Amino acid sequence: MRIFWFELKKVWKNRLCLPLLFVLCVITVLLLLEEDPKGAAGRRMAISYLTEDYTFYASLSDSEKEEFRQAMVEKYGEDVFDSYGVPDEVSLSPPGYFGENQADFNFINVVTTLTRFQNKIDEIRRSVVEAAKAFGRDAVREGNDYEIRRNLDVIRLYQKARTPLTNEIRNWNRFLFTPYPVLLVLFAVFFLCSGIFSKERDSNAVILLATSANGKGEIVVAKYAAAAVSAAGCFILIRGVSLLTVALNFGLSGWDQPVWGIEELAYCTHDLTVGQYVFLAMGCELAAVLVIAALCTSVSALSKSSVISFLINALVLAGCVGLFFLEPREELLKGPLALATPLRYFESYYTANVLTYPIPWMPLHMILWGLLCTAGVFFSGQYFSRVRERI
Repeated sequence: MRIFWFELKKVWKNRLCLPLLFVLCVITVLLLLEEDPKGAAGRRMAISYLTEDYTFYASLSDSEKEEFRQAMVEKYGEDVFDSYGVPDEVSLSPPGYFGENQADFNFINVVTTLTRFQNKIDEIRRSVVEAAKAFGRDAVREGNDYEIRRNLDVIRLYQKARTPLTNEIRNWNRFLFTPYPVLLVLFAVFFLCSGIFSKERDSNAVILLATSANGKGEIVVAKYAAAAVSAAGCFILIRGVSLLTVALNFGLSGWDQPVWGIEELAYCTHDLTVGQYVFLAMGCELAAVLVIAALCTSVSALSKSSVISFLINALVLAGCVGLFFLEPREELLKGPLALATPLRYFESYYTANVLTYPIPWMPLHMILWGLLCTAGVFFSGQYFSRVRERI
């Protein structure tokens, strides 16, 4: 444990580390500030009021909700919930159905929004199930076992009862689907991890480390652990800044709502809340960051100098980022940053054909890139063994 802390201090002793992280955090904030920050308080307050209305309506029993709907139909007409329309003075002015301080229009808007969205989701599910049945029949005629199993899974998943939406989900897409914070984290990881081993070689300290009493195994593990902890720290900092920026400038709501309430995840097959999806998505992004940290550390271990290490890692990172944006058709060619875009794992039933069985791509990617990281640690250990033998 002592050698781990020693290696961690060595990673962060570079005077440029903290200024670099500060600059990356500032860039993160600037990239996410798409609207005037002066209106942030008003936007957060509007979301707070909307959340109160949705929460109050959700607390009503089914009979109370039905009584409200009937009362609004009698007061404003049969089409009161058919369209948003332009509110009149009566519906906007309290007292309303729910009391002196509540206008009817607020709750008419709540019912209309929830009803429209639920109808949209129901239509999506019906269309997906019908398509899966059609594709399944074609697969049966062709004898395609993988497509048969996959379409049966799709039918089962989309016919399951889902948790109903009771509140609007606001601005989580700004936090979840903006790729720039992750790319900034990767730049920080590149800077921190590319010299972990190679700097020791520049100063000839690598010979001292290879022959130390701690042994090559403990040193290698400590350096990789220091790289992983440093990468995770950068990720938590920059992603935390991005979350705080979105929350303070735009406001967030719907943490406990079903994730299919987010437009980009309307086809999600998993019955997750927004909060659960956020944790899963951040876990995938963190895994991508740790893989890049391991790759940079491995290149550093196998390079003859820091210059070579930084150049090779720059090429590796550029290649990974290029695949990140180009998105080749073959999933295995998308590189480790496939994990940095977790939306693809949840926006539909995204599977690989493994011996005719549909297996989700996310665990396969975790296993694949985890094995690559393990190989990097192994070869780094082998290098230290050769150094020890020569000495």
